Amino acid sequence: MVPKEGEENPRMAVMVWIHGGGFIIGSSHSLIYNPGYLMDYDIVLVTINYRLNIFGFLSTEDEHAHGNYGMLDQIQALKWVQENVEHFGGDPSRVTIFGESAGGASVHLLVLSPLARGLFANAIAMSGVATDAWAVQWEAREAAERLGEMVGCPKDSSRALVECLRTKDARELVAKAPMFHLWTIMPLTFTPRVDSEAESPFLPDDPKILLREGRFAKVPFMTGVTREEGLFLTQPALLNETLLTAMDENWDYYCSRMFLEKTEDNGDYCSRLRKQYFGDQPINRHNRYELVRMAGDQMMNVGAFETVKVQSRFVPTYLYSFEYEGSFGLIDFIRAMFVMSLPEKARSSVQKLTGVAHGDDIAYLFPLAFLPRGDERDAAMKDILTDIFVQFAKSGDPTPDPRSDVKWPQWTQDDPRHFVFDAHPRLSRNLVDSKFLDFWEQLLASQPKRHREEL
Repeated sequence: MVPKEGEENPRMAVMVWIHGGGFIIGSSHSLIYNPGYLMDYDIVLVTINYRLNIFGFLSTEDEHAHGNYGMLDQIQALKWVQENVEHFGGDPSRVTIFGESAGGASVHLLVLSPLARGLFANAIAMSGVATDAWAVQWEAREAAERLGEMVGCPKDSSRALVECLRTKDARELVAKAPMFHLWTIMPLTFTPRVDSEAESPFLPDDPKILLREGRFAKVPFMTGVTREEGLFLTQPALLNETLLTAMDENWDYYCSRMFLEKTEDNGDYCSRLRKQYFGDQPINRHNRYELVRMAGDQMMNVGAFETVKVQSRFVPTYLYSFEYEGSFGLIDFIRAMFVMSLPEKARSSVQKLTGVAHGDDIAYLFPLAFLPRGDERDAAMKDILTDIFVQFAKSGDPTPDPRSDVKWPQWTQDDPRHFVFDAHPRLSRNLVDSKFLDFWEQLLASQPKRHREEL
């Protein structure tokens, strides 16, 4: 998409959007990501698609199925942009990749990948980085073999397994994918992986090692989270008091499904989580938002903070928290769907959920077709968010104008401030409460090797 027809512009900055959806679902379709807001600026907007789920990420961890096909699709799209964007008025030397959730993790993985060098100049990873617990798959072959068993394929050799899977109807394979999920869409099974065995690997090493050693594209990097990232994952329990009670009484069972890290002792992992966030208190409607905090820290917040702490040693790095609670959010949409599924007499008892959930920031970059238009406050927030993102795409600096109301500095160890998107933007510290950050550092350090690479 390009700005208003007929305008004479110099070569414009290019923004390439990578959609989210857990590497399972999603599309760049304009009904979801309407370009209207960003087309008010002199940029070229490109939205891409890539293979998902089994078709994008199944792997036998060898030459028969390396995996990462969805990520290679993204690289091909970026190569196409380099070769063709000039025909749309774009500047191939000023390409910014940006995405949210799995799209954010994709952006960060592209920053880490040697195959994507030189294809972009800036990167924005919203609510997702490569170091998040869900972003990289470590048991890809196990998942491929399990899928094979589900559809009657042999697993005695990779060749036989892959050849058999290729004979199956695509719809049959997709229908099996939800059987890997234990809680909503978790765990994410078919995701990117370290493919160091490949001749030209997409991801040659653990993302934490690549970061620590500075083996990534040296481009300005922005990342951030929403204030209540954990709302999206925990909403089934928050909306259902019976389920919340069951979670309290059978914590290890539910914890292992929601927050599962592959550990040697999941029971100890889960008991430490509960002790840290709930102490000795029962889990109930009065403290249910500690569950939200726990999920947000485990899934998003700690990964974002730890990534920024390392990446800022090498490149200009910016951290944000999106804390604006608009007139209508994604969690309201989810609650409405849940309420409609209940008998009419039970609907009034469902509590309203408040907070800034995973994905709420997208509505201020793209007018989402399934959400109602907001009020004047929402419009002002839209202007703030789009202005800053476009400025970053143009210059690698989110607030290049020294006259800005709030100048957003680079995150550094000496000045660890992040930008807060709210009705009155400000700078703040401590994206993750220090006591929780210390807890997570100790907890992850106690896990098996692949989960305790020091940053």
